[in-house]
Amino acid sequence: MSPLSSTARRLLIPAVPLALLLVGCGTGAARIADTPVPRGAEALVLRAQHYPSSPAPAGTPLPDFALYGDSRIYTPGPTTGALTGVEVQLLTERAVDRLYRSALKAGLDQPHTYDRAAPDAPGLVVVLGVAGRHVVTKVVLPDAGEKGRRGDVARLAAFTPARLPATDRTRGPAPYAYSGLAVTATVRGTGTASGARPWPLNPLAAGEHVNGGSCTVLRGADLEHARHLLTSARPDSLWTSEGSTFLLHSRPLLPGEHNCHDLKLPG
Repeated sequence: MSPLSSTARRLLIPAVPLALLLVGCGTGAARIADTPVPRGAEALVLRAQHYPSSPAPAGTPLPDFALYGDSRIYTPGPTTGALTGVEVQLLTERAVDRLYRSALKAGLDQPHTYDRAAPDAPGLVVVLGVAGRHVVTKVVLPDAGEKGRRGDVARLAAFTPARLPATDRTRGPAPYAYSGLAVTATVRGTGTASGARPWPLNPLAAGEHVNGGSCTVLRGADLEHARHLLTSARPDSLWTSEGSTFLLHSRPLLPGEHNCHDLKLPG
């Protein structure tokens, strides 16, 4: 067989990058379709959290929503006194899969920071569970009306279970029966402030330094005692412990959260 002519070679060369491009497009579609949804009661699927300023203020706030691999989704519930509540409801597997595919289409399986030169601007952190990893995406000044990937992420994070049709929900919402409560204390002064109440449990300053405060996780009898104290207080109530005055922020532990370290905000 004779060698290819120079003309034939020139005609064949452009076909190689075109073929590679077609393979690449197919790979992206397959990734979105084939990436498995994390499964299990403690396996995080998708979590979104808006912050009024960036960096986030002190404390351990609840996410706007946290979806797990057993199809349960957790959202902030009513606050009773100074005790933060959580609600949980059960979604259908079809609804969970649809949300997960939307997150993949928005590119959340790759870490990214969408920054803006805007000090102390509102922020958004979205975490997607992928193959046992937590992939973090950050958006400064999120705007659901914006075009492109920034807007895609902001719109996804604006999701609320209340917008789902009844056919996507199989149970709930109902109060979440948690077994651990994180109490984060921030110092408000030394000595005893007027009207401050004594904190009878573990010293508030002895906790783990997390998110700008001293964090302690309470369980068992201490949890029940703290629930009684906090439900009879106000969110702005002050507490005294070992000669200092503190403001407290309570936060139930969600599935997969076992200690204060698990509540650290992404840096």
